[in-house]
This record gives sequence, structure tokens and C-alpha cells, in this order.
Amino acid sequence: MGKSKKSFAIVFLLFVFFSCGKGNKKGNEKVPTFQGKKDEVGVFVINLIKEKNSSSPSISFVGSTQPERQSVVSSKVSGRITKLFVDIGFRVKKGQNLAKIDDTDYKNNLERAKAELERIKAQLELAKLNYERAENLIKTKSIAQAEYDSAKSNYQSLLAAYETAKKNLERAEIDLNETNILAPYDGIVVEKRADVGSFVGPQSPIFVIQSSKTFFLGKIAEKDITKLKIGDILDVEFPSLKKVVKGKVSSIKPASTGTGFDVIIDLSENVPANLLGIAHLEISQAEKFQTDGLYLLPYEAIYISQEGEFIFTADNGIARKIKISVIENFSDFALVKVPEGITQIISPVSDKLYDGQKVRIAGERRIE
Repeated sequence: MGKSKKSFAIVFLLFVFFSCGKGNKKGNEKVPTFQGKKDEVGVFVINLIKEKNSSSPSISFVGSTQPERQSVVSSKVSGRITKLFVDIGFRVKKGQNLAKIDDTDYKNNLERAKAELERIKAQLELAKLNYERAENLIKTKSIAQAEYDSAKSNYQSLLAAYETAKKNLERAEIDLNETNILAPYDGIVVEKRADVGSFVGPQSPIFVIQSSKTFFLGKIAEKDITKLKIGDILDVEFPSLKKVVKGKVSSIKPASTGTGFDVIIDLSENVPANLLGIAHLEISQAEKFQTDGLYLLPYEAIYISQEGEFIFTADNGIARKIKISVIENFSDFALVKVPEGITQIISPVSDKLYDGQKVRIAGERRIE
């Protein structure tokens, strides 16, 4: 009996020993962060490079002044031009008379419309009296129903004719006024497309006018996008005028050509349109410090979730998620603020990335 108890104790101790060993081994195992696909994902390495420059940085770019508005001034009525009051290069004010269309027919139409309205008005007044009389008589059955109906119908018909005549008079007055071609806003005449004696119809162009107010339109390269922001004050030099005008950046958008960015600058004073100029901005060291860490990144390198926006870096072949701030979105890129010390990020060749996923470098790209 004592021998069997001893054997049982040895077996029990061995069981406890092996059980504890297995538990410790399982407890020491490192559970990877990544819980998704286990295969390696091919990625591009994107190097974030900032050029070093000990001097105060600046940005300069060329462009030209553009009119805020440009309009074709056309005739709204048909007729022959009898007078032109302005020519190319003339500055005009809103409502100023630019040209005159022969108004003889339109004056005659106006007089006829007035006479027609007076004629119908007189008939309407008489018809109204007859109708009111018929209304009183029909109540006492002093006239036949047919006579009452005739008086009522005649009055209603003349009432409709009177309204039509009023509209015709209004139209005649408008047409007569339209023989005066007026400037739609303050500006300058840049084209003349008709002469005295020319016959014009509705929508026939006579002048092209540009607004007096202009803006400066320039273009910057992608690498300079971090140096400029909406609200910046620049000096715009116009060599032909031998003067410098202050301006404020009001818009930065991807250029329609597909490369670089179009920059619109509101000028502090009016400058003639179509003048070449050079915009220049000196960036202080304090402002440069604020732009450190700003990069223009392709959207495929940016990940958006409920937690915010992120990029990925590679740490010994493992993808690591880094939180960033998106400053501004463009068509194919976003201007982002990257944490200090990050010089490389990764972007997947095809698949998505997950925090803790194994990655394999497939190539490199450089973002400045």
C-alpha cells in the first residue's frame, strides 16, 4: 500500500512539472500586433527629403495679370449702328453709353403701342358700363339672358385685350431703351467688333470689355508648395510699369496642365490686364520652422480611419502606423504634417497595409 502511494505521488509531481512548463512557454510567446494577412506585402519606400539652406529661403515665380471679368457687349435688338461713343482702349463706367442703334422704327412702335392702349382703354370703359348695367337689369329680369351674356363676354374680351396692350407698350419701351448699348461694369474696351453703319441683330457682338479690377496668376512647382499658403503677402514686380505692388494669395490649386500649382494673388491696386510680373516672397526663419515637416504626399500613402489620418514606416521589415495631420487636399496629393524625425515612409505596391504586417521593399521614391 505504501509503495503504491509513493508511485502515485511521483506521477502527480511529473504531471504538475510538465503542465507548468507548458504554461510558462505559452506565457512568454510574443503575440504580433498584426492580426490580418500573414503574407509579406511589397511596398515602395518614399524618402522624405528637405534641402538644407543656411540662408533665409524665398520663393519667386512669374505670371501675368488677368481681368476679374470679361464680357462681350452685344445688341439686344436689330438695327443699324448710327453712333459709336468709344473705341479700343477707352475706359468706361457702368451704365455709360457705348453705341447707338437706329431707333426710328422703335419710336414708331412705341407711339403705336401707346395709341392702341388708349383706344382699347376707351372701349373697355364703355364695355364696363354696359356690363354693370346688364348685371343690374338681369337681377330684375328686365333684359334677356343672351343680352347679359353678350355684355359680359365683350367686357371680358376687352379686359384681356387691355392687358395685352399694356404688355406690348412695356415691350416697346424696353426695345427703345435697348437701342442704347451700355457698359455692364467699370472697365476698359479691349475689342471693337462693329462699326457705324453695321447692321446688327440680337446677340451680335459690338465690343469686348474687361473689368478694371485684375488679379495676378502665376504658377509654382510642386516642391515649393510648402513655402506658400493662402493669406501670404507677396511683392509683385511689374517691369513694364517699373513698380512693385503688394498682393495677397487667395487661391492655390493644381494646375490644369497636370504639373505644379496655379496661384492667384489679389493685388492691392488696379494694374492693367495682360502684364507680365514676378511674384516674390521672403520666408523668415520662424516661418521656415513652421513649414518643417510639411510634405506633399500621394493619396495612396495616406490611410484614413475613424481614429484619424496615418502613414506607415518600416521597422526591421515590419509596418508601423504613424499619426499625421492633413493640412490641405488637392486632386492627387495632400499636404500633410509629418512628425519630426520621420525620413522614410512606405506605400504598398497593391495590397493594403496593417500595423505589424511584414513588408518587403520593392523600390524607392523621393518626395521633396
